Amino acid sequence: MKFGRYLALMASTWVLAALAVAAFTLLVDAIGISPVRVAIAGFNAWKPLRQDYDWIAKRYDVWRGQPATIFMGSSRIKQSIDPKLVAGTAFAPAYNGGINGSAKFQEIRAYLQDYLRADKNLHHVFIEVFAPVLFANPQSATPLVVTGGQAARPPVIEFGHFADISDFGSIFFSVGGLGSAIRTVSMNRRNPAAVSFEDGFAPIPLAPHHFSVKNVFNFVLHTGFMQRGAVLPSAPMAAARRMIEDCNRHQVECRFFVSPLHADVLLAAYHLGLWPELEKVKRGLAELAPTYDFTRYSRLIEERTGPVVYWPEAFHFSAALGELMARAMTDLRTADMPANFGVVLDSRNVDSSLAAWREERDQWVAQHPESVARMRKSEDDFRNGVSFKTVTDAEIAAGGW
Repeated sequence: MKFGRYLALMASTWVLAALAVAAFTLLVDAIGISPVRVAIAGFNAWKPLRQDYDWIAKRYDVWRGQPATIFMGSSRIKQSIDPKLVAGTAFAPAYNGGINGSAKFQEIRAYLQDYLRADKNLHHVFIEVFAPVLFANPQSATPLVVTGGQAARPPVIEFGHFADISDFGSIFFSVGGLGSAIRTVSMNRRNPAAVSFEDGFAPIPLAPHHFSVKNVFNFVLHTGFMQRGAVLPSAPMAAARRMIEDCNRHQVECRFFVSPLHADVLLAAYHLGLWPELEKVKRGLAELAPTYDFTRYSRLIEERTGPVVYWPEAFHFSAALGELMARAMTDLRTADMPANFGVVLDSRNVDSSLAAWREERDQWVAQHPESVARMRKSEDDFRNGVSFKTVTDAEIAAGGW
């Protein structure tokens, strides 16, 4: 064979192989953004890798679906608020824009700006306020954000045509993209009945125990999730104000909601001296826009023993609680919901609401001396250098888990 023919054959082989790989990855569509919209049960109908690439997939979904309402926030929102709950209302169609690890206002604003540009049908945006994540401690690094994702999101999210082309190429025309397609097919073959959620909602099975709820005080201290001396910096409130301005320019209603915190998390914040900072969050938001408050004390935030209904663990609540939140925010309240659940804060009532919250806290603390004692012991153990495993093992051995 002549050398020229050999080179031509080799080049043709490589081109055909590349085309075959591209066709395969486009058909499998591992994260649901391919223009080839073919779903085959047992082959590619389930997108198990999709939720780990939210920063790509969800922007594409919004552009393609043009929802009227978007719920934005962290993995807490992603796994708990089902957009189908508002079907048939003025808020439909809705989309769950929750993204693993996305709780900082500065990052949420970047996604919001992209959604406002891409979605011409957008009328309502609800933005989660995961209050402790907004705090900063001058003596520590950025606090841990509890997430459900596994894929590493880029440290700086870039939007624009160049970024879109880069993302598209990495998913469909790379070795990694081929690997993702192969994994997707393999997992579909093992679980052919599984289905993907096209509206951004990704519920997870409830855990059979309350590990993080029972161990919340140790968890908070050992991870540095909340620390004494933490403060609310100016940047989050500035970003919140800009989000309101962004929405106003596009004639989109923007509302915030302070997402639920378990009663033990609230106790930890109070014990660590962070209560005034929590109040600053609520006050600052209430002065900007009507804000739904889901942190008031009620039966909904006190669950500790099974069967699990609302709190599979301390920082992620269930779809059952998310349903109540969605109903409160979209005028679908039911009679069984506590009156203070999802109360709307504004500049006129924020003072009285905060006073009522403090009174509820004081009553709860007085009624739960055992929780106060456990919080104090947890901090003493932490200061004395007792390891997380040791204190956890001791609490498990003590029973009640």
